[in-house]
Order: sequence, then C-alpha cells, then structure tokens
Amino acid sequence: MHFSTIFAILSAVAPVVIADCCGAGFCHSTTPNCNLPNACADGTWSTPCCGYGGCNIFCCACDGGCRNRNRLGKVATAGTTAEVTDTEAFRLANVDGSGKLTLQQYTEYMGAAEDDEVYVNWFNKHDKNGDGIITADEIRLA
Repeated sequence: MHFSTIFAILSAVAPVVIADCCGAGFCHSTTPNCNLPNACADGTWSTPCCGYGGCNIFCCACDGGCRNRNRLGKVATAGTTAEVTDTEAFRLANVDGSGKLTLQQYTEYMGAAEDDEVYVNWFNKHDKNGDGIITADEIRLA
C-alpha cells in the first residue's frame, strides 16, 4: 500500500487531532466577585476564548495558538489547560451521552450561566444548522 493511500485512510477515519485548549480565561484580579473567568494568562481579556485566532466551541484548536505568555515572553501557567481532543471535550460536556450537546450542557461544562450572552452567542455561532444542539460534526466545522 502506498503512503498516500494510508494517509488518506487515516485522515478519513481519524479526523480529530489533539489540539491545545486555550480555555476561557480565569478571574482577573481587577474583577470584583468574579463568577466567570474573563482574563487570559497573558493578562488580556478572553473573547470568550484565550486563543489568538478563531477557536472551536470548547476554546480548542485556536488559530495562532493560545495567549499564554506574559509581557516578558515567559509562558504563564494560569488559565491554561492540558492538551485534549475535541472528541474528549464533547464527551465530557455531553453528560447524557446523546451525541447532541445542548446549551445547558455546554454552559455547565464551560462554567458559565445558561443565560450568559457571550456563551449563548458562542454556542449559536457553532450551531451551524440552527437546530439548538451541537453535534461533533459541527465542532469540526468551526
């Protein structure tokens, strides 16, 4: 079998890769009574993720990587997470195992209120067909 054939087969059956998850930030010292993480490890505000570019719904696989360096160029540790697959994040968030992530499941997983405008908008942005649920395929389309 040729390398290109093997690569094509693996690409088709394993579309999920390990990707850095930048997270949604942590409570900034200037935010009184912080209930929702809002600052990235480099001191900038999350939008809602701490990636330089676009991220998927779980703040993973962000274009350009994570904003995790402080002003001196050193890697900061606050607000960063370990590598995780999109599939693993989806499985953890989708607590009923239905394969259909609801807004309630998503906001609970992200540690946000169900009516938090930022996370509701982020959920809706990733709900590609507008049916009110997120599937694993929609995460990969982000």
